Amino acid sequence: MKTPNCRFVLSKVNEGEVASEYGFNIFEPIVGLEIAGRNIFDKLGLDGADNVVIMHFLEAALRRTLRLVDDISRNPSGQYEFWLLGSEYGIELQRHENILEVMLLVGYRHGLELDSIEETRKNRAGPITVNDWIGAVVRLAKELSDLFERLNPGMVPALKELESRRKALEHWLTLQN
Repeated sequence: MKTPNCRFVLSKVNEGEVASEYGFNIFEPIVGLEIAGRNIFDKLGLDGADNVVIMHFLEAALRRTLRLVDDISRNPSGQYEFWLLGSEYGIELQRHENILEVMLLVGYRHGLELDSIEETRKNRAGPITVNDWIGAVVRLAKELSDLFERLNPGMVPALKELESRRKALEHWLTLQN
């Protein structure tokens, strides 16, 4: 099987957090992003963003990625931010048709607002295709779904909406091939 050009990498996975009745809200692994086999956090000397509230990040990432897909037919370009919730890092995608320029953002956010004493810095991470990004989000959603199914099966019904969004993106990808 071909190695994906873009993929999320989870480390420091605490299975106890996942198994907790509050697992959806307290599971906070380190989250990296590889493009062409290179972790975009390397330039900062990091494996990834630490303590990311991953399930809430996934909710937002699925929603924004579906918006990106919807925008493709209407607009040749767009910009999308994906903040790694609970950390000071985000990912900005600058889309021109089917190509995404990936930028690593550094600047702490409180909810939807950027901390006023911090300024966002951008580090160019490289180009990928829309399909690369969607594939990465789909794989992350599947990995997390499988993890919860294995360690916290009682939580699976609550993940139904996320699974529905993942499947919609997965379907879109199959139509592109």
